Amino acid sequence: MIAFVQGTVRMIRNETIVLDVQGVGYEVYMSNPYAQKLGEDLFLYTYQHVREDAILLFGFVKEEFISRVGIIIILK
Repeated sequence: MIAFVQGTVRMIRNETIVLDVQGVGYEVYMSNPYAQKLGEDLFLYTYQHVREDAILLFGFVKEEFISRVGIIIILK
């Protein structure tokens, strides 16, 4: 499991950002990726969701939001 990532914002897409962490690009889903700026250094707490057809990484500025995501997924 990936608990957090810290790196430089290299791309901003509709639902995700690509974070450069020592030369490796992590695509991270965020609620508002456009709040970030290209080239900015960013630290995100993450939730890694593994499905049969995908491995997704969700990023949060505050650690407390991760528990809320876990509750939502359990209720599904």
